[in-house]
Amino acid sequence: MRVLISAYHCDPTKGGEFYRSCVWIRHYVEQGFEVVCLTNQKDRKVLENWSEKPAACHFEYVPVPGWLERIYVNTAGVYIHYLAWQQLAVKKAKQLHHLQPFDLVHHTSYGSLQLGTGMWKLGIPLIIGPLGGGQFAPKAFKPYFQEGWRTEILRKGISNLLMRFNPNVSNALRAARLVLTENYETEALARKFGATNTKLLMDADFPDRSFHMEEKSDQENEFKILWVGRLFHRKGLLLALEALKLIKPKLNFKLTIIGDGPVSKHLPGWLQKLELKERVNWVGQLPWEEVKKHYQTNDLFYLPAYENLLALNYLKPCHSVYLL
Repeated sequence: MRVLISAYHCDPTKGGEFYRSCVWIRHYVEQGFEVVCLTNQKDRKVLENWSEKPAACHFEYVPVPGWLERIYVNTAGVYIHYLAWQQLAVKKAKQLHHLQPFDLVHHTSYGSLQLGTGMWKLGIPLIIGPLGGGQFAPKAFKPYFQEGWRTEILRKGISNLLMRFNPNVSNALRAARLVLTENYETEALARKFGATNTKLLMDADFPDRSFHMEEKSDQENEFKILWVGRLFHRKGLLLALEALKLIKPKLNFKLTIIGDGPVSKHLPGWLQKLELKERVNWVGQLPWEEVKKHYQTNDLFYLPAYENLLALNYLKPCHSVYLL
């Protein structure tokens, strides 16, 4: 059986959206399927050096015009880049399907309900997801977004427009044999726009070889807290810091922040204002192997996101730390 995976991002050295397609590739190969993965030219170098790449998987790289690479600098640019890549990926998929037919196509990335996929045009069984995109921050959290609340409102507006006017949303949902979603809100929205068979899936794959528990000494006086994620307002970092300020007199803790993003410009000021500079260590973005070490050596994983983001964020540390 031949399976085609549509993966805008596929990078085994990173987590989240980049890593999930590698997980699905391994799953299909372990079930005895032959896998062809269509992915972005940006990930070519790392995939060619992937030491654990399954032998039964072949990668096909889909480049985009140079001018599209140059606008890949903000959210709007990323959306345009992705939608253009999708068109080119569908064209490539049709060529490959004509030469040697596929039995199944699975669109894994982007896992965005609003951005959709054109892989329904192949006319073969289609699986989509897991998908997110159906949740938005409650208005009660507006103060924690600061100037970012306008962006959140804009994101919701663009989402509504894409759902209604992007033909690759409703057409793909109606054609899909199975639509996997990350939360109930996204599942309801997928059904509203045509999906007939949906299932919730907490998308993670962390076997024993991925995490190894390390004994933590009860003699340590410092309680180690870990925060991991892109630094967006909706991830709840400011809320987390305000909560930690309240417990500062009662608990000797050290918070490690892993990640980077638009909110990073505010972080030094927040730490200064909340008098937490000596309790917080911000290390920026790290490779996945280094992130795993932090999961293994901290006591608590703390991510009070305003939206139930990708379940993967919460499942990654399950083998090694408590969750809050």
